[in-house]
Amino acid sequence: MDGYPSLVGIVSRLSVILKPKLMDTDLTTINQSSETSANHTFGRVDDHHQAEWNQSSVDPSLTTLNISSLSGLTTHEYLLYALPDKDRRNDGRLRDKFLKRYQHLEHGGWYIAGLDPDTNWVDVMVWGRYKPDQPRTGSNGKLVKYESPPKTPNRVTYFRIPLHIWNRIAARYGIKRYHSPLALRLTARTQPVNFWSWVKSCPEVPVILTEGEKKAGALLSQGYAAISLPGIWGGREPKDPDKKLHHDLLPLAQQGRTFIILFDYDQKQSTRKAVYDATLATGKAIEATGANCKVALLPGPEKESMILLPPEETRHQVI
Repeated sequence: MDGYPSLVGIVSRLSVILKPKLMDTDLTTINQSSETSANHTFGRVDDHHQAEWNQSSVDPSLTTLNISSLSGLTTHEYLLYALPDKDRRNDGRLRDKFLKRYQHLEHGGWYIAGLDPDTNWVDVMVWGRYKPDQPRTGSNGKLVKYESPPKTPNRVTYFRIPLHIWNRIAARYGIKRYHSPLALRLTARTQPVNFWSWVKSCPEVPVILTEGEKKAGALLSQGYAAISLPGIWGGREPKDPDKKLHHDLLPLAQQGRTFIILFDYDQKQSTRKAVYDATLATGKAIEATGANCKVALLPGPEKESMILLPPEETRHQVI
């Protein structure tokens, strides 16, 4: 980044970071029953929400597994669950100021909630994010494009992964999903298997941290293991004086694991400074766990599409 010290030690070319191993693969499709919490539709997806995700080059099956179109008072149940008693009337109803502030939610939008690492990625989190079709204007005069539940700490989003994308990611890094059909059957009987627990068992698979669900979905669709952060500071524990890595990321912060930070490019100097600060702080928090950290730098605003579109060589050359 122009005008700032070099991120020595945590900057690397994406082409080197994401270079797959050269080894044989065995990617016969695993039994459907062995992917828990990921082989059912999350909820109804309206056509315009599906089209929005399609435009971001997200695999359609990944979209239908992870987002749900919401409208009406149901949106309050998903977004306003953490408001305390003082923000409610005696009958439990939200006070008028909150009903007015969040009335726009009822006009519709899409919602996403990730798998919970606290339950080994088996259960879906209560926490999630919502993108309203008609966003409100925040106190700074800007549109609030994404809503997170108020009065509760932010978390990160681990997608539910369809089997063909799991296979694609395994193939990229030359990792055998299993060694024989018998081993597969025994594994399926003795313990549930899901994508993220598999990633945990394979620290050689790099994990990309990116801001925004659609960008994470696009990376997953291309065959990269990616996690969505709710903002550039979302990789650290909120309000932690020790500035530790967010607890949702700790299960994957292992010896031999490489995290890759991939944030948006912005032409505004103050925003670039904020991105630099967040990247450096997150990188230090990652390295404090014993894991490795690299940074993928987008050379300019037009380069963001390089991670979403072919050819393959172009995506690997983003720095």
